[in-house]
Amino acid sequence: MPPPLTPSTTLALIPQALTREPAAEAVLVGWADGVDEAVVLSVPLDADEAALLIAARQLAVDGATHAVVVTYTDDAGVPLARWVVGRLVDLLVDEAAVTGVDALRVTGDRWRSYTCHDPACRCQTDGTPITPTPTPTGDTP
Repeated sequence: MPPPLTPSTTLALIPQALTREPAAEAVLVGWADGVDEAVVLSVPLDADEAALLIAARQLAVDGATHAVVVTYTDDAGVPLARWVVGRLVDLLVDEAAVTGVDALRVTGDRWRSYTCHDPACRCQTDGTPITPTPTPTGDTP
């Protein structure tokens, strides 16, 4: 997967990178400046602390200096997703020395930013629709 350009582009490419639709999990996308590829890892939302630490450290081993943590959940799973994203962001910064971290939540076909503090932004209320990205063959997934 190429390094993320925008949240919408990142979210549209994650299913292609995983070769499946994510569900009830946290997906970590890590990359370094000047590198043409990103690393994509996934952990279940109900993973224990050790599994979260392993995922965060793996991004560091792979050379990531920037990351996006994306949680995929239904409405009932939002509290757990918030806890997982908070732990992963802390672990990425404290344990893996990743300096630039963003965090998103996907529910259905919409995403919201955990880091956006603009009350006028629709990502805080209704969420922003995920726009499909064409595949290398030109088809939309």
